[in-house]
Amino acid sequence: MSVFFCEEPVYYGGTRQSTWIRIVADKIGDLLAFNRRYHGYTGLLPKDLRDALTTAGRWQGKMPLDLALKVKQANEQAIKLNLTLPDVTPNMYRTKTPIRILIRETQASFLGALEIPALPEKYLPLLNMMLRREYTILKGQFKPEDPRDKEIDTYFNREIRGKKIDLLRSGQWVDEPTDPAIMELNQYIRENLDRGRRSDLNYSSSQSEKSDEVTEKYARGKSSALKNVSRDDAPIISREGDKPWMRNSGQ
Repeated sequence: MSVFFCEEPVYYGGTRQSTWIRIVADKIGDLLAFNRRYHGYTGLLPKDLRDALTTAGRWQGKMPLDLALKVKQANEQAIKLNLTLPDVTPNMYRTKTPIRILIRETQASFLGALEIPALPEKYLPLLNMMLRREYTILKGQFKPEDPRDKEIDTYFNREIRGKKIDLLRSGQWVDEPTDPAIMELNQYIRENLDRGRRSDLNYSSSQSEKSDEVTEKYARGKSSALKNVSRDDAPIISREGDKPWMRNSGQ
């Protein structure tokens, strides 16, 4: 199961802000399976609370007060996952709703216990667009082989390519990952996602510096070329010769 999280938190909740950690995957099936398996997870609770849940499951009739309190405490401490998915509509492929799972930062130690690998933030837009494409197909709103869906296919290809270029230029590419899941993800990105005309971009965290140098050099060359063009060099076109009705009738 290739699931990742971003250590950079996000904040929601207005004046009473809550801090959340984002969980993503490279395949929609992995993300949905993770949510089904671990939402309400109690495996990391203290033994007495887990035993209380087991006892309550077999209890018939009204529970004793001490048992009921422990069950309530266990339910409050159970892992709470918040899965966000876009609404299924004919134009859902253009939605801005990110596909991800949010977990409160106070429960983020759960991810370390499961040894979920951390990814830099710039990976997330690319993974989100990959998930959106796959989820749109899953919900029957897009068939890549259908010529009628050419516009949707073009949209996703363009967006995924752009997010990939942003990742390569950001310098957040993980050059030497130690986690096998990140190794597989990097390999998938290398082999399956097109870079379009930006074939000069390589896969290293130093690429941002190189691309900035290329961009600056291109900008300097373009600027100097424009400075060398004088208005005197422009060809003179006689409008009167081409349009007799504009000639001075007095001549």
